[in-house]
Amino acid sequence: MCFGRVITSTTPTLGRFNWGQVLWHELNHVFSIQLSRSRVPRWFTEGLAELEPPLIRPEWRRENDFDLFRALQTGKLHGLAALNRAFTQARSLDDMVVAYYQGGRMAEFLVQNWGFSKAREALRLYGQSQRTEEIWPKVTGLGLAELDARFRATELKRL
Repeated sequence: MCFGRVITSTTPTLGRFNWGQVLWHELNHVFSIQLSRSRVPRWFTEGLAELEPPLIRPEWRRENDFDLFRALQTGKLHGLAALNRAFTQARSLDDMVVAYYQGGRMAEFLVQNWGFSKAREALRLYGQSQRTEEIWPKVTGLGLAELDARFRATELKRL
């Protein structure tokens, strides 16, 4: 877990998880939390933390395409404005898995289409107490409904 500048975890001697992967993920949170002055929404900090490590270690990529596809097909995928609620109102472990994976896919979609500099800009804007509904249209030039439609279309094509 990450609390701003502090990362805590169970001991790596338990051998039940990839400690390097966990540390890399949590360290990503430190950067996004600090750059946003602790105002980054959970979907974005989790999304960035899911996006970055597999760029160097591809084997660390989550494999939850079926879960995301099922959420797309059943209308349970959250739009950008409501994506944070996917975490805060998850009713099951499956819901949480989809939230993490969608956050990562959304971060990847935004970075691939508008560049990482726009992700940094968004973090700074969150740090100025701006909201998702204000930030992403500024950063991308598209409204949230259009961003959601493009994300869904991209994921449906990919899947």
